[in-house]
Amino acid sequence: MKFDEKAYCYLNGRIVKMKDAKISPFDLGFTRGYAVTEVLRSYNGKIFLFDEHWTRLKKAVKALRLNLRETKEEVKDIMLKLMDKNKCKNANIKLVLSPGIGKTDLDIGSDETLFLYAQKYIDYPKEYYIKGVKLMSVDFKRNLSEVKSSDYIQAVCLREKLKKQKAFEMLYILNGYVTECSTSNIFMIKKGILITPKKDVLFGVTRNFVVDFAKKTMKVVEKDVKISELLKADEVFITATSKQIIPVVKIDNHIINSGKVGKNTTMLQDLFVKNRDKCLGVD
Repeated sequence: MKFDEKAYCYLNGRIVKMKDAKISPFDLGFTRGYAVTEVLRSYNGKIFLFDEHWTRLKKAVKALRLNLRETKEEVKDIMLKLMDKNKCKNANIKLVLSPGIGKTDLDIGSDETLFLYAQKYIDYPKEYYIKGVKLMSVDFKRNLSEVKSSDYIQAVCLREKLKKQKAFEMLYILNGYVTECSTSNIFMIKKGILITPKKDVLFGVTRNFVVDFAKKTMKVVEKDVKISELLKADEVFITATSKQIIPVVKIDNHIINSGKVGKNTTMLQDLFVKNRDKCLGVD
């Protein structure tokens, strides 16, 4: 997504144009990459699963010993104001919180930096949802997997390789076990059972949403998943706030089952929309 410098954002108590947003070069988020982040989506002016994102944010804030002065209601109000000022009812919303300036570039400051923006959400190509995508596997484990931090060094470093392999996402593997993707959670379906990793992963808000509604129609198992199991799955898909449910038909050079999107994945895609709309209060 490209940034619109003429759009409005929020920075430390003020709503300003993106081009006018400035932070100190001594901010620990810049000097050490020490920050937490959340990405949310809105549909027709309503923020999807805000409470769940807030709960995860607060856990990350506590884990990294940060200080978030703004209340839940204040943060939501900021997001709604940005959506209004930027005229984007269907928005991609991002929040970044860093500890500001400490006594040294290894000390947490007492006056945090809070940055938020909301821009028009641009859908992924429809064919991704209909025909599926490819993943590129990487041996890697994120630091503090349970925390959504600003550390995406691996994902950025391998971005060009990802493009050369014509892959959509990176699949992280640890000691032969699948964990997650660089910006998504991973699921597989085998003999009608929905399976997703439970260790060394960020518990995505969309991941948990899918697990909850899927339990009403099929057996769901959260367990360690070997890469060999994943490659033999009947169906594979990924989930994320920005992606909803996107089918996976290829991992590296291995084709999943027939290379076509399975019926269970399609069913879950439909159920996602129905449950999402119900959650948003849409008839």
